[in-house]
Amino acid sequence: MASVYVPYFYIQKYALQLHINGEMAFYLLSMMNATSLIGRLGPNWLADRFGGLNIMAPTCFFTAVILFLWRLVDNPAGLIVIALLYGFISGGMISLPPSTIANLTSKRAELGTRMGLAYSIAAFGGLIGNPIAGACLRDHAGDAQREFQGPWFFAGAFMLLATGCLVFT
Repeated sequence: MASVYVPYFYIQKYALQLHINGEMAFYLLSMMNATSLIGRLGPNWLADRFGGLNIMAPTCFFTAVILFLWRLVDNPAGLIVIALLYGFISGGMISLPPSTIANLTSKRAELGTRMGLAYSIAAFGGLIGNPIAGACLRDHAGDAQREFQGPWFFAGAFMLLATGCLVFT
């Protein structure tokens, strides 16, 4: 969870640093949220057929790929495309954990405990992820790609770490 929300927090600032129209910059967040809603449905449907962990690992990997590609975007069209893709893919990262935890729990009496424990741990990632990404911002005199290189790399690296944890556990 430490890196899932980084683009949601920083997309508008990144767009403004790229000198994109202010109105368009603020619509990017709405676009990401709209595609996130759609992206929450497909991965869960696939998880019913192939298993939650089998879908969550590739979803996590593709989220990391998009986070690494984010810093290459330098125009409005590219930013819209990557925002829509990220919204769609990250929707799965947000909606898959509860159903996966439920599927991995054999005794339903333990479901609340496991869900609470998982989200208690994830809360720390959600709490520290965005401030760390913000600390990675650097002032490069209007060069948005260089300025945001740190946050995008941090988010992508953390997501790759999460992918590794999913694959090797």
